[in-house]
Amino acid sequence: MILLDKPYVSEYFKTILLDSGFPVVATKSAEQFNLSTETNWISEEKSVASFRQNGFQKLYSNSENALDWIDSNLSFTQLPAQIQTLKNKVTFRDGLREFYPEYKYEAVALNNLRDFIPSAVPYPFIIKPAIGFFSLGVHMVNCAEEWGAVVDTIFEELEDIKSQYPVAVLDTNLFIIEECIEGEEYAIDAYYDEQGEPVILNILKHPFSSAADVSDRAYYTRIDFFMELLEPFQELLKKIGNPGTLKNFPVHLEARIDDNGLIQPIEANPMRFAGWCVTDLAWYAYGITPYRCYFDGKRPDWNKLVKEHKGKVYAMMIFDLPADVKPEQVASFDWDKALALFPKVLDLRKIDYYEYPIFGFLFAELDASDLSAMETVLRADMRDYICFK
Repeated sequence: MILLDKPYVSEYFKTILLDSGFPVVATKSAEQFNLSTETNWISEEKSVASFRQNGFQKLYSNSENALDWIDSNLSFTQLPAQIQTLKNKVTFRDGLREFYPEYKYEAVALNNLRDFIPSAVPYPFIIKPAIGFFSLGVHMVNCAEEWGAVVDTIFEELEDIKSQYPVAVLDTNLFIIEECIEGEEYAIDAYYDEQGEPVILNILKHPFSSAADVSDRAYYTRIDFFMELLEPFQELLKKIGNPGTLKNFPVHLEARIDDNGLIQPIEANPMRFAGWCVTDLAWYAYGITPYRCYFDGKRPDWNKLVKEHKGKVYAMMIFDLPADVKPEQVASFDWDKALALFPKVLDLRKIDYYEYPIFGFLFAELDASDLSAMETVLRADMRDYICFK
């Protein structure tokens, strides 16, 4: 079964739902997306009854907003506890302590932030909501002198972001302070099969414009990653899954690899793949539909795909609304200028920036020898693409 919720359901995903016949739970949230009348709807009552008969059946959500529905309706299953273990960054770190005993982190309540003096975690460190999403409320603190200003910024941001997502997705009452993890960052879409074995569906590299950058502006995949990283990431997923504990369970993992080859997990997001529509990059890149792989129990043939896609890079870029620019200040966004950067655009998905601070998602194919277009977007001031009123 599939749970749909805000912020976004792509037209591509709608087509998959229609063609596959996967049951979609008829929640009020799902009904707002104008799916085809031929969609295989299942009532909330029947879906809950189905889980009472089989608590290990497959469930997928396009958005962590739907975690509230799971908490409210499937409390008799293992899902809420499993979700909480991964989603809460503090309990996630607690669960991996035996594998990373030297890693330093601590939790602090929002109400205590202004009086809190960081001491257990060395500078520079990252502070972020213990339950968070999409880099919201995430900041790097380089030294003690920056702490007060960062706390002030967090409180200012909360007024804008806390109403956009439910508590199960973004809970700003508790924050985690954790040491910076060095190295190249990757995002992995995977699922645990019926035996609890992890199956990787895509590996995305997450580049940043600088050491201080914590944004989600760009991701890209390249088949060359896979033969080198597939097995190490599978081993990490086994540790996270606590061998055999997670079954029929989709997950989006973020991790970094340092210069010595040490893989360190950042976070694991339950019941979904990459957020918004980023997971669709697997289709544009390799012809893989992660949703079908999960529900049909399929594994991509990476050895075959290496031969077919060597030398190509498939990228997804987010064109975001600058934090200090209000939607009402924008007359339009210059998509012609943005699209002109790329020799081969695969898709453009525009977003209502009045509802969410994003202009759109762009998918493109690049040659591995020239990533300049992606680098330009990564470092761009989005004001250069905005036509102001």
